[in-house]
Amino acid sequence: MSLKGEEIMHRSIIIFLCLIFLFISGCKPEKKVTQEKGQVVVSLGEHKITVEDLRVALKNLSPQEREGIRVNKALMDKFVEDMAYMEAMYLEAKKENLENDPDFKARLEQQKKLLLAQELIRKKLLPKLKVEDKEVKEYYDKNREHYKMAKRYKVSHLMVKDKKDLQLAQERLKKGEPFEKVVRELSIDKESAQSGGSLGYLEEGRMPPEFEKVLKKMKVGQISEPVKTQFGWHLLKLEEIKEAGYVDYETMKESIRNVLLEEKRQKLIEEYTQELKKKYKIEINKTLVDELFLKGQI
Repeated sequence: MSLKGEEIMHRSIIIFLCLIFLFISGCKPEKKVTQEKGQVVVSLGEHKITVEDLRVALKNLSPQEREGIRVNKALMDKFVEDMAYMEAMYLEAKKENLENDPDFKARLEQQKKLLLAQELIRKKLLPKLKVEDKEVKEYYDKNREHYKMAKRYKVSHLMVKDKKDLQLAQERLKKGEPFEKVVRELSIDKESAQSGGSLGYLEEGRMPPEFEKVLKKMKVGQISEPVKTQFGWHLLKLEEIKEAGYVDYETMKESIRNVLLEEKRQKLIEEYTQELKKKYKIEINKTLVDELFLKGQI
């Protein structure tokens, strides 16, 4: 996981922990030494955060966030540290009697409604969601053209600014130095240079025309003659060719299943909200809503 990815995940975890401790810490009895159960992960005087608390907090994260923490010890340590700080803030807020603040109570009630609505969907509707393999295959066959792929070239490149550096690179390659080594030391494309100049797969019709013209004439393993673009001079190495075709069913199966599950989920929720509309005789005063909106009173 990149540093940027870790920062984004860390911010989302902080936000989530704020909610976790509003609703879990706020609703559970305060833990005294005589009441604690399970192994203690964090101690705040007489107050404890147990392994059970940690598991509850992790369980309520998204699968992606849980997996990130599971495989990254630094993220796990930060998560536990954030739990400790949130617990300390919770205790401090109680001392300040903030839980009895009218505005806080109103926000808490709104969040409670949201969480209960989500829990209703999770327990009442989601168990009904199921997509059979037959449905997935039918969707794939019906939409097969969407999975068509053009011819692709797996390419690595070395990029320099002028002919002097280009000549130096060519001389070193002629002497038998590995392409990847020369790239790492001479290429001005520092990002790709870290991986030996790899550009991944370039799709026919969707790459620089200067590259495509040369690659079409090359064989796998070859290094091209110099190619000039607006960015400088390039030497291309053709690693692999994948002919045009279709992404196979097995590769797309789970992705399609998720699409169908989401479609069914949306349909179930829509049908259920219509049931609730009749059951609770929901009526919206659109005239008043429009008036409030136009007057900027919302």
